[in-house]
Amino acid sequence: MSLNIGARIGPYEILSALGAGGMGEVYRARDTKLNRDVAIKVLLPSVANDPDRLARFSREAQVLASLNHPNIAAIYGLEEIPADVASGFSRTTALVMELVEGEDLSQRISRGPIPIDEALPVARQIAEALEAAHDHGIIHRDLKPANIKVRPDGTVKVLDFGLAKQGSGVGDQGSGAAANSPTLSIHATEAGIILGTAAYMSPEQARGKSVDKRTDIWALGCVLFEMLTGKRAFPGDDATDTIVAVISKEPDFNALPPTVPWGIRKLVRRCLEKDPKKRLDSAAAVRLELDDPTSLADAPGTSRQRVAWLPLTTAALFASLAGVFAFMYLSEERPPTRVVRFGIPAPFGFKRQAGLSFSLSPDGETLAFSAISAAGTSQIFVRRLDQAEPQPVPGTLNGSQPFWAPDSRSLGFSKDDALYRTDLDGSAPRRLCAMPGGTPIESFSTNATWSTNGTIVFAPRGSGLFRIADSGGPVTAVTALDESSGEYQHGSPSFLPDGKRVLFLTMSRTAAATIWAVSLDNAARTRIVESGGGAQYSNGYLLTTIGSPRALVAQRFDATRLEIEGAAQTLRESLMFATTTGASGFSVSSAGTLIVDRPPAVIHQLTWFDRVGRVLSTVGPAAVITDFAVAADESVVANVTHVDSSTADLWRYEPQRNDGLRLTFQAGGRLPVLGPNGDVYFRTRRPKPGLRSLSPGATDPVEVANPGDLNNFHDVTSDGRYQVLTSPPPRNEIWIQAVGQPDVRKLLVKDQFAATQARVSADRKWLAFTLALSTGPEVFVQPFDRPGARMQVSRGGGIGPVWRPDARELYYESSHGLMALAIADRGGPINVGAPQLLFPIRTQGYAPDQPDNFAVGGNGQKFLINSIIGDSDNAPLEVTLNWMSGLKK
Repeated sequence: MSLNIGARIGPYEILSALGAGGMGEVYRARDTKLNRDVAIKVLLPSVANDPDRLARFSREAQVLASLNHPNIAAIYGLEEIPADVASGFSRTTALVMELVEGEDLSQRISRGPIPIDEALPVARQIAEALEAAHDHGIIHRDLKPANIKVRPDGTVKVLDFGLAKQGSGVGDQGSGAAANSPTLSIHATEAGIILGTAAYMSPEQARGKSVDKRTDIWALGCVLFEMLTGKRAFPGDDATDTIVAVISKEPDFNALPPTVPWGIRKLVRRCLEKDPKKRLDSAAAVRLELDDPTSLADAPGTSRQRVAWLPLTTAALFASLAGVFAFMYLSEERPPTRVVRFGIPAPFGFKRQAGLSFSLSPDGETLAFSAISAAGTSQIFVRRLDQAEPQPVPGTLNGSQPFWAPDSRSLGFSKDDALYRTDLDGSAPRRLCAMPGGTPIESFSTNATWSTNGTIVFAPRGSGLFRIADSGGPVTAVTALDESSGEYQHGSPSFLPDGKRVLFLTMSRTAAATIWAVSLDNAARTRIVESGGGAQYSNGYLLTTIGSPRALVAQRFDATRLEIEGAAQTLRESLMFATTTGASGFSVSSAGTLIVDRPPAVIHQLTWFDRVGRVLSTVGPAAVITDFAVAADESVVANVTHVDSSTADLWRYEPQRNDGLRLTFQAGGRLPVLGPNGDVYFRTRRPKPGLRSLSPGATDPVEVANPGDLNNFHDVTSDGRYQVLTSPPPRNEIWIQAVGQPDVRKLLVKDQFAATQARVSADRKWLAFTLALSTGPEVFVQPFDRPGARMQVSRGGGIGPVWRPDARELYYESSHGLMALAIADRGGPINVGAPQLLFPIRTQGYAPDQPDNFAVGGNGQKFLINSIIGDSDNAPLEVTLNWMSGLKK
């Protein structure tokens, strides 16, 4: 324990430790002023600085402070813990609460069913506690026997409101401006959150949907059932079984003892209606049912005596029919296990890290993923499917790309250009090796794989596969790039069941992405199938992706002969994938669990802000907008609006008008650039991939002549003479090309890292661009019109540079917000001031083929920003249980 016995926290003297959980510790303490014993709850040192845990801790204090009821444990106050009385704690806050003597309900139930005359008074007091909370607009969301204490005098106390939320009405979505925003209402299913313990979750809670007070009524029904039977209403061997039972199965109501009155049986059933509309709608209704004398009566036409002698008089009948029923049960075709889906969101205060950085444990019980805090720091979390919230993994700050050991007890991950492993027992991570060439693991859905024989195979950027023992040691190559075939990346390694052969993906400039198998004992490859991304083997099937947008498919696969059998069957449409690597957003276990990352419908609003972040006006309607450009005189805005995940077209908007003009139809337009003469330059996929332009008043885009090795527009010089373009990876080049003269061009930038988002100053002296360094993207400046060295001008990360028209300032985006750099040009080397934060912004971040997220107007006095609305960019990962049940046999 971390608090010193005998220490003082304000007027409270620590007497003894009462217990500890995943988040905090609880102590018995003496209130020396009022001469009474209290309970003191503190956060563990490992989570004391975690914003999510602090928010939950504060929320519990605020909720308890708003309630004053004899069946709810009271709060007495908050006290700051002095640093000299704690071991391992920084100065933090303690929650001082009512000390409730006695055992919790789970301890009582462990001794067997509770008699009806003892169980009903307990249920009534629980209902009264919930009624008081609901009257204050508070939903508990984690009601279970372990959170209910019964004092020796029979008084019930409901504890642990740490998962409680505001929202009082039936169908309520929560309170606060954010929860009431139109975007969150429209996208409620995307903002799914699962809280509460699996066996007591309501179906809507287990599916990740918004909940109201009826979710507490469901939990109360589960508790009442368990009190009367001594068994859980929804048992399961593991989290998967439990969640499936909650969503798709009915409790065994026949397990209720024959002494339970008909009215109480009916009450339990009404609390456990899967459809919230059919469930009892309030704790008050439950209380009234418990108080109604008819609830304790027998069903019409029966008597308590009949119930008592029924087993005796029918025993012979049951015995004679047992053989018949057994034969019918064994010969009957069992109904198939249902496919169940629900969402897992990022932790409170975090967003999931881009780059498909997640992995499902081999036993299918736990998800590991990396998430980004508001300060821009990554952290790896693990979330058991039967737990309420993700838990941070100690020692993984700045870590990403987690992958699992075969026993599901250890994780590997990438951090600071090195490979690490950590055992999930609280021990510190161990550094295994540096990345070959000093580059980080590439962003594959499973960037590394761990075999049962203790070997890790991993995929550094721009190379073949490597191997290392899971205890560390020498790093040796497994595969080498076939440069004669245009290969530039091997990735997405995944061990087959024999632990010796590895599936992996090859990316090539001249050939389709392909899945291969290679043995650790032999470098010879076996070709498996063309694919849009990495592949994984599970239960006789090969899972991979095809098409655009990516579809996840399963195909019978002989893992011994390495042969595909039969046709591919689609599991899910529209998966996330990495454009430059082909990495696909899925992870699968042999236990029948599948997790996929599907693109969220991120809703944007083009919004003008002044220099301090005040909203001035908007352009066009809110929509799924990925790219946009603004004319130099601000007379025209062109944006790319997505109709669905695969169709995007260009629109043109003028000031003060929201009725834009659609410029392309089914063209798949991307990355628009507005030239000084009104021409729109953009990339398109239809009728064939290429670069096109559209002149003012024209209706048909024309192809922009170029040798075909440049794939994105990024700027047009202010005199309209040159276009600035980039090459596809892995060449990482920035070129200028004379408009209408594809043979007249010049290479400006060539680097080992992706070079993109190039912008030329209006005086055509300077070029600013983003380089995706191994430590993260940064902004650089170099001369445009004369030789000169480049200079990094951002600090701690930066993307999307944009010049002020007079070239006196350069702006870029960082994790903190919109940054400004003062520029002084005295004819020699450029003089750049220190970055200054103008105001925070919310945009879609950075991708190598992405344009800037903002534009400059009013000579640096206002900014048009492609702002994200609400929480639409933080869609949960989608979990599928029993995915094989959806396949055709």
